[in-house]
Amino acid sequence: MLTENAPAGRRGFYGSFAQMGAPIGAILSNVVFLAVSALAGPDGLISWAWRIPFLLSLALIGVALVMQFKLQDTVAFRAIQLGGALAPLVATTLLVRFGTPLAISIYMAAMCLITICAVWLMAEQPAAPRHAL
Repeated sequence: MLTENAPAGRRGFYGSFAQMGAPIGAILSNVVFLAVSALAGPDGLISWAWRIPFLLSLALIGVALVMQFKLQDTVAFRAIQLGGALAPLVATTLLVRFGTPLAISIYMAAMCLITICAVWLMAEQPAAPRHAL
């Protein structure tokens, strides 16, 4: 959406703002957590103040929903929509054209996760008591 409304020579610059969303969100969430923990103290944070960041995130979700419902499609998207040139469902295309590589990728990711969990569990296992002979 940013790039569709950007001036002709500035599309890459405008599109970079969308990529900054996750890092900025991570930084702001850490700042909020630090502020809440500093203001409430360790006991207050454990007993009640841990809820404050979650309530703030609910408010942000509300703001995002209002923005999404009030947002209008761009002129370029409306032209494609009226022309009937919309792409088929992305998930269907993915499964039909790339089903085997997708299944292999999911399997490999699952095996990596299982291996990481198994190694972590073995590393965290308490040492067996040694008996003197």
